[in-house]
Amino acid sequence: MAAGKALTATFVRNIKKPGKYFDASRTGLFLRIDKMDRKQWVQRIVIGGKRREIGLGGYPLVTLAMAREQALDNKRSVYMGG
Repeated sequence: MAAGKALTATFVRNIKKPGKYFDASRTGLFLRIDKMDRKQWVQRIVIGGKRREIGLGGYPLVTLAMAREQALDNKRSVYMGG
């Protein structure tokens, strides 16, 4: 998937190729697919000057909309000093 494009629910449902697929929401959200076709939502964020990767849950239990909402909440929390 090209950089700068937003993920779509259809894309997330159908993609099988292992790798990292970043969302254009600018929250650090991406979908990680491993060699066993497991899909995991992850957020890359800087907390206290250190880059962290926070697991947000697996697809399909956590949908794209839910992952975006949680990533935005996390980013707001860090911005406010949490």
